[in-house]
Amino acid sequence: MAKSFITLFLLFYGTLSFAQIESYPLADYFRPDLERRTANYTGNFRFINQNNKEINTGAESRTDINLSGNLFFTNFKNTLRNQISSSTRYVLSYNYVVDIDNNKRSRSLLGANITRSFNNKIFKNETKHFFEFNYNFFLSPYTSISKNSSSSSDQYLLSTQLAIEIPLYWGKGRIELVNDAWQAANVLKFLRDESLLQKTNVSHEEITNFADRVSEIQQFRNTDFRLESIAEYEALVQYLIENNLIDPNEYKTFAIILDAWRFENFETRRSGKEFKYGIIPQFTGTRQVFYEEHLFSSSRLINYLDNPRLLGSVAYNSYRPVNMNWQRDFTNQLNIGVGFPNRFFTESDRNLTFVGQVNVSQNFRYLPNQRTNYGISISGSYQYQSALSNTLFQDKLHSISANINGEYNYYFSPRLACSVNANISFGSSDTPFYDIYNNQNGIFASISYRPY
Repeated sequence: MAKSFITLFLLFYGTLSFAQIESYPLADYFRPDLERRTANYTGNFRFINQNNKEINTGAESRTDINLSGNLFFTNFKNTLRNQISSSTRYVLSYNYVVDIDNNKRSRSLLGANITRSFNNKIFKNETKHFFEFNYNFFLSPYTSISKNSSSSSDQYLLSTQLAIEIPLYWGKGRIELVNDAWQAANVLKFLRDESLLQKTNVSHEEITNFADRVSEIQQFRNTDFRLESIAEYEALVQYLIENNLIDPNEYKTFAIILDAWRFENFETRRSGKEFKYGIIPQFTGTRQVFYEEHLFSSSRLINYLDNPRLLGSVAYNSYRPVNMNWQRDFTNQLNIGVGFPNRFFTESDRNLTFVGQVNVSQNFRYLPNQRTNYGISISGSYQYQSALSNTLFQDKLHSISANINGEYNYYFSPRLACSVNANISFGSSDTPFYDIYNNQNGIFASISYRPY
């Protein structure tokens, strides 16, 4: 009887120990002192098929094939008082677009763009009240060549787009990065699964301490990737030995640690929620130069369109690591304000315009390990726009859209990853001039390399 009781106790204790890592509360992890820089080089392929139905002109189908290269740099700094993040993206792209209705038209587009974003949250005190300052900048020059099967003329378009916005928010809440805790728990899990973890019962406090050390190691930087990896691995093994988590005489341990560590997660996992309100000054501008060449003549037209806006904004964002393998993110935003666009590319046609926008997005991710993850996101948006000033054309716009996106990611190495996305979307736009209903499906594939 005593032996049976001891056996049952050991089984129960072992099961409890086994669950310690899986039950670690990622959502509660907080690392106030953190700085992280990343660089990502990506090659992308995208194929989109879209069907439009316009009340006046009938149906139209569009095929869009895109090839692009991206350079993407990020910087994130976290302290008790500030959260500062910035990113810069450079893109070079080529599009081949075919539109088919009564005629067949093809376009070739070669373009480039630069996007720069900056965000600084300043926290007032431990109640998590904050002031947030942002700026977002977008510049995109591109050229387009269009051919029409029913016409002998070719059309050329040189266009430059500019967009600037400076959101200012006040709010309450805090969003934290929990990647390091997730990776620390995974390293311990791999060791435990191979029966190489010295302690049968690793406490949540020990996981948190290990996560703090992982965060420090992740900040190691060296222009020589080999030397950086050696320094990271040495610090990692040293910590595990000094805290009696592994046996230094068990050689298989080092192979498992190296494998678990090298596949550091590419995914960004966040935890927390925030509510904020504020104002968003915006400006968008487009300059277009049209050329059309006929058999015996040519023509040239220059247009300029801009739209300054001032919007009031309310947003609620929630990021929740459900457990070690599941992530649920929810974001939504309401913007209401006024714009002052020049409707027909002339200053005299400017109209004071009311603008209302609602955006909602729900994202679920399944992360079985650090090499593979899956995601599905569901999003929707609605926009209403109406001219407030007297004008010959009483502009009104109702636009609604819904989108479902599936994603698969696989990591070949610590620096090389691939991603495949499948997308289905539906939309409807209603204006005094046209009504359009469209559905769109596409596939997107990318290969990315991260040097650091």
